[in-house]
Amino acid sequence: MEHSKKDPKSFIVTDDYFIDLLTALTNLSPYWMKQLKQGSIKLQWAVQIGSRLDQEQQRRYMEWLQDTLVPDKWMGKVLHAFSMNMPEWAVHHVLRIYKLEEKTRAAIIMYNDLMALYEEIILNFEYEFLEGGWPEEDELLEQILHGVEKELQSLADQAGAHHKKDYRDYGDSSTDSYDRLASLQGCPYPVLIGLKPDAGAEQIRAQSRRLLKKLHPDHGGSACLFDLVKKAYDTYSQQ
Repeated sequence: MEHSKKDPKSFIVTDDYFIDLLTALTNLSPYWMKQLKQGSIKLQWAVQIGSRLDQEQQRRYMEWLQDTLVPDKWMGKVLHAFSMNMPEWAVHHVLRIYKLEEKTRAAIIMYNDLMALYEEIILNFEYEFLEGGWPEEDELLEQILHGVEKELQSLADQAGAHHKKDYRDYGDSSTDSYDRLASLQGCPYPVLIGLKPDAGAEQIRAQSRRLLKKLHPDHGGSACLFDLVKKAYDTYSQQ
């Protein structure tokens, strides 16, 4: 960026980054520019809107957000959906899938076989979503989204069945039951609770705390599974 020789108060922008930034801001609709000036949205988000959405898409995006409460963690997904000109019903469906995805992961986190299926489903779903591989026809798109939702729900249902079996088979807190359950898993503790084998102590403690709440016998959980996580949590808490 350098001063203009004709007008000292003006600047000539030569840096590609600033050119892209100014282009995005110039493309903002009056509504989004007003939101930026009022501080209702951050500059980074305004640039995303201006660079990815045309004027009509910005209008649809604005109207949709006025009627829908979206957590910040999914705002990028919504913006991408509008940049792909997805119909509004499909955007709602995508958000529903992401909500179900979180619940499903929490339900199956103790079961490695289900986690492998879950990761494959989500990987395919996100690839098609982010790469724009879905059909434009409403009927076909609805079939795809409904199929993903059905697969995730099936995993959650299977986890429920596994949980009931674990409770029947290992519902007591005896050392014998503990050892039998641990041997059945056949994997390191971090992997058992859904983390990478080399996960750090803080990650393991945080994940264990979440599982302890879910597995507590007073909340319908398995006493043996609770003891398994509690014993490991106590060990890592000392590190």
